[in-house]
Order: sequence, then structure tokens, then C-alpha cells
Amino acid sequence: MAERAGVSKSLVSLVLRGSPHVSEHRREAVLQAARELGYRPNAVARSLVEGRTHLVGALVADLHNPFYAEFLDGLQESLHGDGLRLLIGSGRWDPAFEDEAVEAFLELRVDGLVLLGVAPSSDTLAEAAAYTPTVVVGERDVELDGVDIVVDDDQYGARLAVDHLVEQGHRRIAHIEGAPSSAARCRCEGYLVAMRRHALAPYIMVEHGDFSEEGGRRAALALLRREPRPTAIFAANDIVAMGVLTAASELGLRVPEDLSVVGYDNTHLASVTHISLTSVDQPRRAMGRSAAALLSDRITEPGQTARLRQVTPPARRTAQHRSRAKRGQKLGQPATCPLAAGVDCGRDVGPPAGLRMASRGPATENRGDSCVILSWSPAPSGPRSSWSGPGRTGGRAGGWTARTSRSRWRATSPTRSTIRGDGPAWCWASTPRTPVSWPPSCTGRRSPSRPG
Repeated sequence: MAERAGVSKSLVSLVLRGSPHVSEHRREAVLQAARELGYRPNAVARSLVEGRTHLVGALVADLHNPFYAEFLDGLQESLHGDGLRLLIGSGRWDPAFEDEAVEAFLELRVDGLVLLGVAPSSDTLAEAAAYTPTVVVGERDVELDGVDIVVDDDQYGARLAVDHLVEQGHRRIAHIEGAPSSAARCRCEGYLVAMRRHALAPYIMVEHGDFSEEGGRRAALALLRREPRPTAIFAANDIVAMGVLTAASELGLRVPEDLSVVGYDNTHLASVTHISLTSVDQPRRAMGRSAAALLSDRITEPGQTARLRQVTPPARRTAQHRSRAKRGQKLGQPATCPLAAGVDCGRDVGPPAGLRMASRGPATENRGDSCVILSWSPAPSGPRSSWSGPGRTGGRAGGWTARTSRSRWRATSPTRSTIRGDGPAWCWASTPRTPVSWPPSCTGRRSPSRPG
């Protein structure tokens, strides 16, 4: 190789080791000679010399779930920048298979290990963490000093889903639970908390369905054959939601006219045109980048104490088509008033944190739209509640005021709705000539810190 490139053997060695102390011209000459001669470095020999393989093993629960693919995109992107390569294995939702896969990665002497949605035995995990920097994603029930954790705020995400369905007028909202895991447990707990907060405890329905499409189908069939059946289903993830759509089709139910469906993860499945699934947006790539950062830090400084990174879903929902109630259909009065996220009944708590909601129906170009705009002004001191608006009479100066306006806009999507944190007021948009209904009073309490 040195002879073909016209350089010394020591220079070839520097190039193959990735030394920065080589000119670009000579580096390219050596690499070109290596390509012509079909040379590939011996990774095993190099790892023996360096004590590192520059490999990271990622073990995922299910290769068929697009959530994991999108997470791995973020993980690989960050690891590549740190000079690390990714090896991927599947646990197939089988604890014994997960243990074997972890052992295989350890035998390959990977520099780091990422466990995504899997829960190997505590002995296997403890052994892995003792020798290899390890990050666990999606599981909270890990208490080992050498293991970092990246999780989504699953309870909050589930509350977003239930709040959305209540806003659509639903009361009989069911939940299909995922496979035994802390993520499934937290999402179920979030569902229960939200249902009770909306005074809908009598309508709570939970069916076990694991995290598969077939599991979602079986659970949905069981729910939809009940009397009275639920009018909405919150699925543990988008894959489960696909099973719900299949079950609804088998029973002759139309979505969203007869049944509303909400998923979790907001994978690419949710945006497929003929599916258009409403889904809680779990920041998959951001979680992958967080896991890579924790792992790189631990590889560099292995003695660090365990850390927890919790990623909060943005207050955004997409592809409303599958969860919107049929136009004109009344599915029940919402249990809390539209101002609830900024009102603690009986006293002022300030406006919601700049939240603006814009919701649109089927696309019609240059269509007029009626909208109630709520604006906030500080209230004078005093114990009395001071917000005003539809459904509220009296009150002191300041607080909420409402006005109705009409605007014209060009719809760009028939199915998408977005909640953003960039507006000065809340705007509930309705279809032309459809009155905006308001409950007569505010019931219940909701935290102003996390508008849902």
C-alpha cells in the first residue's frame, strides 16, 4: 500500500489510525491505494490495541414498530458524529431472547448499550451495566447506579389525549393498555387521572391489548361489543390504533363518524392520508439524541452517577380526521369549561401560557370562519373571581373578555390541527354558522402550568 501510494509505511499507519497529522493530499493517496488493493482494516486487531470497538449495541423490543426506527435515526445521527457505529438487535417482546441479545452484544465488546423498550432480567442488566455504559429508554423501573434513563412524560401525553377527546364532546372514552411496562402503566394512569378530573369516572373502560396491531384489534372488538359501547378509544400507541381501525371496519363502524380514535407516538403511520390518525407527538428523534449524549458522556467518564432524562410531549396533536366527532353530533357536554387551563375556580390564576388553538374542518378554499377570541387582562386584587366571557356574568374589571370575529383563510390541509404556544389568546374556531357552545360554569380544577 505504501509503495502504490508513494509514501512511507509509517505514514500509511498514521492514515489508517485516523491521525489528524497527515496532509489531505497524502491521506487521499493512501485511501485510494487501500481501495484499489481491496484493503479493509482488521477491526478485531484494532480493538485489541485500542481497547475499544467503537460499536454501540441497540436492542429494541419490536423492529416492526416505526417509533423505534425513528428513535434509531436520532440515535445513529448523534453517534456517527462521535465516531461510533450502531449495531441493532430485536428482543421480540421475549425476556429470554432479550437476555441472549444483551449477552451477544457484550461478547462483541461494544463500547455502549442502548435498551429501547426492553426489560432484560435484573441480573443481566446489572452485569451489562457493570462492564458497559448502558442507557435504558422507555423504562422507569431501573435502579442501578451505572444506568441512565430516557423516558417520555407518558402520563402527561395520555392526559393530552383524553383532554382532546373531551373537547370533541366524548364521555365514553376507553383505553387499550400496552404490554406490561412502565410506559404502558404511566399512560394508563394518565388516562385514569384525566377521566376522573373530567368527572368521567363512571365511563372508565380499560382493556389489555399489548403493543401490537393484533392485540389492539382484539381489545377493540371486546370494547366495541359492550353495551353501551365507547364512542372514543385512546390506544397505547399508533400500532395498537391500527388494530382499532381494523376492528371498527370489521364491525361496520365509521371513523370518525361512529368512533373516534387517538394513538400515541405520532409515527409516520399517523400521517398516511387514508389513515390520518390523531396521535400524541412523542419526540422520538430528540429522545434518540438524548440517549446518544448520555451514552457518549458515560463512555468518556464511566464513573458518573445515574441520570434521568424525561422528554415532555409538545402540546400538539396532528391529523384530527380520525378523532373529530361527526359534525352536528352531540356526544355529551364537556366536564370542564374551555377556560379551565387558565382558571382555578373561585380565584384568578392568570391566563394560560400563551396557548393558541386553531382547529379547522374539511378544506374549503376562501371559506369564512367564525371564531371566539379570548383575551386576558390582569384583575385587581381581591378574593373574587374576575374572568368574564360567555357563561359568566358579573365579576370585577379585568380577567377574560370575549369577542366574536369572522375571518377568511385558505385551508391547506383537510385534517390537521395544531396547538401552538405562540399566540396571545385562545381561539376556538367553528364552522360557518355553527354557534360556539359554552358550559354555564367552570367545574373542577386544572393546573395552569400545563395547558392541555
